[in-house]
Formats: sequence, structure tokens, C-alpha cells
Amino acid sequence: MSPRIVVVGFNPAIDRVLEISGFRAGGVHKAVCRLEQPAGKAANVARVLGLLGHACTLAGFVGQDEESRYVHSFSGLPVAVRLVCVKGSTRTNTTIVDPGSGADTHIREAGFAVSAGEWAVLCGNLLENCGPDVWFVFSGSLAPGIDPAAAVALVRDIAGRGGRIAVDASGPFLRELRHFPVDLLKVNREEYGELVGRDIAPEQPMMPMIYDDFAAGRLAARRLFVTDGAHGGGICEAGSGWWALSPQVKVLSTVGAGDASLAGVLGAVQDGVLLPEHVCHGLAAGAAAVEELAAGVVDPSRVAGLLGQVVPQVWQNGRECGKSADFL
Repeated sequence: MSPRIVVVGFNPAIDRVLEISGFRAGGVHKAVCRLEQPAGKAANVARVLGLLGHACTLAGFVGQDEESRYVHSFSGLPVAVRLVCVKGSTRTNTTIVDPGSGADTHIREAGFAVSAGEWAVLCGNLLENCGPDVWFVFSGSLAPGIDPAAAVALVRDIAGRGGRIAVDASGPFLRELRHFPVDLLKVNREEYGELVGRDIAPEQPMMPMIYDDFAAGRLAARRLFVTDGAHGGGICEAGSGWWALSPQVKVLSTVGAGDASLAGVLGAVQDGVLLPEHVCHGLAAGAAAVEELAAGVVDPSRVAGLLGQVVPQVWQNGRECGKSADFL
């Protein structure tokens, strides 16, 4: 039986994209609103999973005024929306796009505060659905009022009841989890540096460094999914891994590309494909996502077309050994 997937978002957002030619700080600008939709990292992951035909549940919090908007945004997709309503409004994340320069400016609001009672309701809902056939995907930042230690305690409780854990986070939540053996940890280059507590030079190859950190006991996660923008990404375990370059595509927006990549990997997990193919599905979904203006949106046929352009290379003990097909 295919595993179930529950995507958990603590701090959702309404994504708004404004197009402003010649944007600069100060003055008055004329803007064109190109997009406004319910989002946040967890919602992006759930939406891409749904678009790719994978059933999942979106759990977490939402401002009481936006609940119906979130539910409606997933209509027609195999995504069950099970959000806990909290007092206050869902934050808005605004991206300002300058079509002339191609530059993006991102403005992020803090979000609503979560009360102890609201937190208890979500914890109860999640713990009731634990089981060895369920993946719980914690994606995004913590809303104000959520103690990082409490969030980690929830992860531990779910894992203790047999749930599988995937995490894509940053900041205090990621740091609190660095010593916990989650089943899958998604990080980019910057987040990896945050995870291991050091600056990572832009030109430093990722795979040898990850091998050294696994060998030195600095990584507790059972498996890492690492993305590095145009340089590609890989699936890494202690002693081995697979890395591939991203397909060459025309970039419209990079917002949500990592979320789409994680959804691609989770879909591969649900389908039970071989581990090297997880890299292919992740990078193909991420590449298709950057061709879209809206975060959390991919064209399934485009993802399928990009799959063949991703060729994972096998790494053993920090060294590249050849194409995955040569070892299968």
C-alpha cells in the first residue's frame, strides 16, 4: 500500500506578486497585480503533489478569515484540507517583480500568533493520524507563539508512534532538529550551512562536504535532499548518494521551487520508485516550477518531459563514481 502524506504548515501566507517596471525604494510606483493566491511552503508542497496526481492532506493553521479561500484553492485536486482556524488574519507575502531588470524583491510578514489552545488542537489532530504508513512533512517557518522546542517535541511524539518524518525548515526549528534522526531533511546550500553551523562557500562542492559531515556525526538525519539552484541537487545518506544537474529552463520565478522539488521527491516515495529516481523527480518538478509565475504550480506534462534530462551520478565515500544506471 502506498504511504499517506500529511503536509503540515505552521505559518501559511497569501502570496501576492506585483509587477513594477523600474522599481526602486522610495517614490510612487504604478503596479500591476499578477497573482494573489493562498500559499506558504506547506500549501505549495501539497498543491504540487496534487497536480502530479498524488493524494495528500494539508494540515496546520490558517487565519479564520481565509479558511474557505484555502479550501477553494485546492478544489479539483486530491488534497484534503484539514486546517485549524486561529484568530487573526493569514499573513501576506509580497513579491515585487521588475520585468526590465529581472530582479525580485520579497517582503515577508510575520504572521498570526498561535495560542496554546490552538496548538493543542493541531497536535491532537496529527497524533490521531500516526502510523508507519504515514509521512508527516513539516514545511516552513514557525508562526509567532510557537516554541521551537514544542514543535520538536511534536515531531518526536509522531515519530515515537511510528510516523515517518520529513522536514523543510529554517531558523530555530531547523536548529532544534539538527540532532534528531528525521527520515528526510530538505535543505538548500544556505540552510545546510545553518544546519552544520558554518558558512558554506558558493563554489564549495556539496557532496564531499556532506560525506565528511555524516562521517563526523554532524548530521543526524537518515537522508538528506539537498538543492543548490542551477547547480542541481541530490539525495544523500551516510557514505553514499546521488547528485544531478538541474534541467536548463527559462526562469520566470524561483519562489516555491524548493517546495516543488520536495513534492517531486515525496511523490517518488509514494510511488515506491528506486532511490536514484527520487533525484530525477525532485529536480524535474523544481525546474518545471521556475517556469511558472505562481509558487506551488507545475505542469505535470512538463515535469514528465524534464525527467529524462536528469541523470544522477553515483557518489560513494565523497567521490563521484559514475551514472546511476551503471550501478543498477
